[in-house]
Amino acid sequence: MKNSKIHSMYSESMIRDFLSKEYEEGYKKSGYQSVSSIEKQIEKLQKELEYAKKRESSIVLMTDKGWDVFDVSDCIEDYGPDFFPFVGTKTEYDYFIAQCEE
Repeated sequence: MKNSKIHSMYSESMIRDFLSKEYEEGYKKSGYQSVSSIEKQIEKLQKELEYAKKRESSIVLMTDKGWDVFDVSDCIEDYGPDFFPFVGTKTEYDYFIAQCEE
C-alpha cells in the first residue's frame, strides 16, 4: 500500500492525512524535541543575547573613550567568579601593572 493511501478506508481520511503529515514534519524539523524543551532553549538563548548586547554596548562606550580591556588577573588577590578586567588606556594599564609588581 502506498503511504498516501493509509487512511483512505477510514472516515475523515483527508484530516487524518493532514494531521499525520503535520505530526511527522513537526517531529523531524523540531529535532525530535518537545515544545517545553525548545522553550527552555529559547529562554536560555534570550538571556545569552541580553548579556551579549550588554557586552557589545560596553565595547562601544569603551571605544568612544579610547579605552581597551586588559587582563589583570595575576595582580588580583581575590580572583574569583566575580573578577572583572582593567579598563583604560594602554598607558594606564602599563602603570597599573608596574604598581602591581612593586
